[in-house]
Amino acid sequence: YFLSQTQENRSLFGNSFRIFLIRFSGTLASLVLMIWFSHRLQPVAYGQYQNFWVQLTLISSLAGLGLGLLIFTYPPDVLRQLIRQLKPLHYFLYGIILTGAGLVFTFLRYQQPEEWWHKGYLSFLFFVCYTVSILLEAFMIVIRKHQLLIGAGLFYALIFVATGLWVQQQGFTLEKFIACLLPFTFLRMIVLFRPFLVFLRNKEENDQQNFRSKEVLSLWIHLRFYDLLSVTILWLDKFVVSLVASAGTAAVYFNGSYNIPFIPIA
Repeated sequence: YFLSQTQENRSLFGNSFRIFLIRFSGTLASLVLMIWFSHRLQPVAYGQYQNFWVQLTLISSLAGLGLGLLIFTYPPDVLRQLIRQLKPLHYFLYGIILTGAGLVFTFLRYQQPEEWWHKGYLSFLFFVCYTVSILLEAFMIVIRKHQLLIGAGLFYALIFVATGLWVQQQGFTLEKFIACLLPFTFLRMIVLFRPFLVFLRNKEENDQQNFRSKEVLSLWIHLRFYDLLSVTILWLDKFVVSLVASAGTAAVYFNGSYNIPFIPIA
C-alpha cells in the first residue's frame, strides 16, 4: 500500500511539475518582453502592445466559453465520447461565436473599414489561432502529452522573444509584430491539432461511460459562469482602461497593476 501510495505521489508531483513548466515558458517570455519593451519603446507604442494583449486575453477567455475548465473535468475516454457526440451544428455554432468574438476584437483595434482590410485581418487570424490553441493545450494536458507541450511551449517562447527583439530593432509597429508572430502561432495550433485528431480516432478502453448529457450541460453552464466571473474580475479594469485612456496612460496603468506572474501557475 505504502509503495503504491508513494508511486502515486511521485506521479502527481511529476505531472504537476510538468504542467508548471508548460505554463512557465510562456509566462516568462511575456514578462521578459514586457520589461524590454517598457524600457525601449515609446509610451504610445508600448501602450498599444499592452492593450492588444489585455483585449486578447479577456475576449479569447470569453470566446472559450469555459470549455477549458470542462475539458479538465473528465478523463480522456469520457472526453472522447463527449466530442464524438457533437454534431456539425455544434461546430458551426461555435465557429460563429469564435468568428463574432474575433470580429469584436478586431473592431476594438481598428474602427475604420479600410484598416480592416490592410491591418485588421492579422489581428482576427491571430485571435482565432490563439483561442483554439488554448483549448487544444487543455486537451494535451488531459491526455498527458506533456513533452509535446513543453517542447512546443519552449520553442514558441523563444520565437516570441526573438520576434519582439527583432521587430523593436527594425522599428516597432504592432502590425509588424503580429505579422511576424502569426505564422508561428498557426504552426503551434497545427502541432497541437494533430495529436488531438489521433486521440479522437483511438478506441476507448471502455466502450460506454455512464454520464448524462443534461448533467454535462449543467456542469458546463456552472463552469462557464465561474470562468466568466473570474476572468472579468481579473481583467475588466485593464480592459476598460485600454478603451477609454490614451495608449501611454494605459501602459503606465498596466505596469502598475501587473500581477506577480508565477504564483498563479504554481
